Amino acid sequence: MEKIGQIICTYRKLNGISQEELAGIVGVSAGAVSKWERDISLPDLDVLCSLADYFQITVDELLGRKKRKITDIQFENEREANRYYVALELIECCKTARNFGLLAVEEQLKGKEESIYSFLKFAVYFLLDGFYKQITPMDCKPYLVRYAEAEKDSRTANMICEVIVLIFSGENEEIVKDVISSFLGRKYAGLILKKTQLTRDEQIEKIALMDTGVEDTGVLDSLLNTDDYHIQMMLRQMENDEFLQALAGTSKEIRIRLLQNLSDRLIGVIAETLQNVQGNVDDISEAQRKMLNIINDINP
Repeated sequence: MEKIGQIICTYRKLNGISQEELAGIVGVSAGAVSKWERDISLPDLDVLCSLADYFQITVDELLGRKKRKITDIQFENEREANRYYVALELIECCKTARNFGLLAVEEQLKGKEESIYSFLKFAVYFLLDGFYKQITPMDCKPYLVRYAEAEKDSRTANMICEVIVLIFSGENEEIVKDVISSFLGRKYAGLILKKTQLTRDEQIEKIALMDTGVEDTGVLDSLLNTDDYHIQMMLRQMENDEFLQALAGTSKEIRIRLLQNLSDRLIGVIAETLQNVQGNVDDISEAQRKMLNIINDINP
């Protein structure tokens, strides 16, 4: 019988929410949700009912006493369902690695169901062992692929190989999602995007509120009164590194003004990289002055 912690974790990820968000929905602490998912403690009866209502399943299904119907969540068979769960976990691993480091990824996977996540656990252990031996993730990859080919579900195992190497190499979440999508196929890739992707406005708001450790220079305040045409023409002429530097030293309002003129994909990349921008105040001010110079040189 599947443990309740795994069931809660699976349905939380299927709904595309964090432990903190689920805690708010059912009125408990994020620590309580973490303990449930690791099977350290169990929800109270009234909370179980709230969880079941939110996940739109029965309490029996939540407790693992009744087998979940794969068709209820649009999967054709158990193998494809498991591949999807692993894909969601890989995205969580990417976030964990970027926020807390690679060792935290191994900790994240402790207690996860062996029948679904055993190869993912092995791959993380294998790459960490490589780090200790001063072997890069890319150098470890050919050996990991051989292990993957021996797995019953070699497609899922190969997905794990490709993605976990990217994660350990420091790749951003948008690239990781693209690679995962290529393994899931169009139908399930759409589910991944639906469950894990913020809307455009949410992503812009997230970036606008980011703390980059740099004060607003005020240099770009005039962009609030600049039309979209001039901003878009300027953005086409800016190098990526310079644009990120300039963006790091702006106000929330200026960030929103600039981001509104970018594609969804570029916004996603910026969300992953802005807080890691390198450069001092002089570099940032210079990049911002370049923006203004480009705009001034554009014909009306």
